[in-house]
Amino acid sequence: MRMLEPETSREMPWANGRGKTIEIATDSSQLGDAWTWRLSIADLPQRAEFSRFPAIDRHIACLDGEGMRLQRTGRWIDVPTMGDAISFTGEESITGEPIGLGVRDVNWFLRRDRWTGGMRVTGMTSMTGMTGMTGMTGMTSKHGATIHAALVVIHAVGHAKPLRVASDQQTLMLHAGCTIVASGSVTIEPHDQHDAHDAHDHTKLIIAWANPTSIPSPATSQSAE
Repeated sequence: MRMLEPETSREMPWANGRGKTIEIATDSSQLGDAWTWRLSIADLPQRAEFSRFPAIDRHIACLDGEGMRLQRTGRWIDVPTMGDAISFTGEESITGEPIGLGVRDVNWFLRRDRWTGGMRVTGMTSMTGMTGMTGMTGMTSKHGATIHAALVVIHAVGHAKPLRVASDQQTLMLHAGCTIVASGSVTIEPHDQHDAHDAHDHTKLIIAWANPTSIPSPATSQSAE
């Protein structure tokens, strides 16, 4: 289990030049290197066509702003602000449109021949919905949740209150803007147990997970959104 501080994030333009993204976590060592998974947050100031990512599965949710929608196969669909992310293949033609100002989305990219998984945006008071998410197993308690997957990436957004994350007899404190990368059985609990039932707690978490596909192959280099 390792902690990523906010200063480790890397800003880059979209591959098609129509926006910018902040890379939160990835398995590449340097900007531009090959990767098989990546978590990023992108601004969406105006309607824009998304970049194509052959051989990549994408998961997207709206993180900030009033909302956003995607044009996919000729119809518009709303992007969730909480709960399970929308999934689509990187080969698809997708257009994103913000609803209002200050819209940002979070993206979980997985190389299809290496990983399969999903992503959820949740708060401490809504973690009961963690159980039964596609591609991973989990359980909840009155104080938090436990996730089981080969790869688990947890990012605390904005003004999130401190959280205690435990895995393999190691415990780390997760603060706002920080990210934890872990594997196996990962437990997330509030540092202060009273926060688990605080209806006014606006802590927001991005929880992404993945398990290996059956036939792995070498990673290939990919650019931004």
